[in-house]
Amino acid sequence: MSGPYLKAALLCDRILEEEDKTISAIRIVDRVVLSALEGHPPEPPYPIRINIFVSVIAGDQSGAGEHTVTIHGMTPSGLQFTKTDDIPVILAGAPESSFNIRGELYVGTPEFGLHWFEIRIDRELRLRLP
Repeated sequence: MSGPYLKAALLCDRILEEEDKTISAIRIVDRVVLSALEGHPPEPPYPIRINIFVSVIAGDQSGAGEHTVTIHGMTPSGLQFTKTDDIPVILAGAPESSFNIRGELYVGTPEFGLHWFEIRIDRELRLRLP
């Protein structure tokens, strides 16, 4: 596999960026559980609200240049329930050149169960997060 490479991808409660541009992920989440209040079953779409952090690194000369990152949300039955716009990433020629993406995902899903967020670089699947 040639570059760019996925340096980090995680779901968390909050993302902080300090004055020196360092990033801190607060309360990293392994999974999001959707549950109904007893006696009050919700109607779909069921809301998911979580922060996501993705870091891409050139790694070598093949990773330099313009690329796109997309994030796809997949339901337990395998249907795509959300997709971000293509996020443009520009990496300089140095192997350590990196680009950080952070944001809040606020989406609705039609199903209960284990959902996956797929991270794609130039349309190629690089990671699935539950």
